[in-house]
Amino acid sequence: MPSPLVLYLKEKKLWLHTRLGMVHYAGTEWRKSDLLWVQLLRCTAAACFVTMFSGIALSLLYEPSARPIIDNNGKYQTLGYAKKTVRSTFGDTIALANEVIHIPLSDAKTRKPIFEDSLLKNSFDIVRSESGIPIIISAASSSVENSIMSKNASGTWMRRVHIWSVHLFMLCLMTSIVTILLLRSWRAPFELLWVMLIVLSLCAGVAAWSGSVLPWSILSVVSAQVVTGVLRHLPIIGEYIAQFILNGNAISERTIPRIFTIHAIVLPIMMISVWIGISALIKRLSVEQKHLFSGNIWKLTFSSVMLICMLSALLFNPIQSGGSLIPADTLLPNIALNDSKPSWYFLPFYELMNIIPTDAFTIVMIVFICMLFLTPILFRTKSVIMLYIGTIVTILIFVWLGVRGFTQ
Repeated sequence: MPSPLVLYLKEKKLWLHTRLGMVHYAGTEWRKSDLLWVQLLRCTAAACFVTMFSGIALSLLYEPSARPIIDNNGKYQTLGYAKKTVRSTFGDTIALANEVIHIPLSDAKTRKPIFEDSLLKNSFDIVRSESGIPIIISAASSSVENSIMSKNASGTWMRRVHIWSVHLFMLCLMTSIVTILLLRSWRAPFELLWVMLIVLSLCAGVAAWSGSVLPWSILSVVSAQVVTGVLRHLPIIGEYIAQFILNGNAISERTIPRIFTIHAIVLPIMMISVWIGISALIKRLSVEQKHLFSGNIWKLTFSSVMLICMLSALLFNPIQSGGSLIPADTLLPNIALNDSKPSWYFLPFYELMNIIPTDAFTIVMIVFICMLFLTPILFRTKSVIMLYIGTIVTILIFVWLGVRGFTQ
């Protein structure tokens, strides 16, 4: 007779093989309602891939560096926005209307713009801080404002596509999670699928946050300060994670290369791996043996999502404006401004941080994430009504926090 340990190991092996689709699970068959969240996952994957493709295009024009730009004469550079077509005394065209060019500053202290032609002094809007001091531009901010938004003909449109695809990705991802919760599709044999979806959500959140830091605006620096401040409250590992992200003890010129590496290399590889795992599990667990990325349905979904993002980029401008979006200056203190509001999917979390202390917020987020991971265990024997009430209450709280943060 096998020992209890052998029986236990066989039981766990059978459990794992069942959740991996290697053994048929005789208890819960694939339901028609499951087709809904599978299609939502297809839309989520399509938006995710459009985000990655547009991000690759943008990365070719982006310089991941917070170093101040200095010309050949050793002068710091700032950005000047042409009010109209600008011509020199000799009739040469210096800049077209709304074009961005680099303008040298006298030095880091006086910061007076230097114009070789005195007639050009009133022809540009100089990027200035809230106190009116001209801002020393960094390579990251310059590549966004100048290389992507001004010099490249398709740069602005591609950045709009990228932002719209991120919005759609986050919306579809949240809708998928809520749908799976309400349909209780996290039950056996889909527990591993649910865990992988939560891991994907965490990767998506970190990717969206790191992407908001890359333009190196005042909002970017404030966002980096807030998030790393929260991470420092994590027990034992918090300080190490914050130092790893910042590439040091504080925000510096070394921060942008580290965040760019995480955003453009590490997280895409992780998300692609998770998508491959999700697709493989769906294929193994479904009766039809079809995964997410096959057939005409996937082609139609991807084409539709890509078309929606491209048309939205042409018709609507998702790029925010305001004082908090002006480039950050590493030589000046960067403080949160009145319009320092993150994207809608982060707004509830930032508003919650304004209501409760940072250490309490960290505890709330740890409990919330753990509950998501442990949903198949916590609600396996609980009443369905409790799950529905908990889900609806959580959604209402997040909506209330988002509206509160948006209106303040």
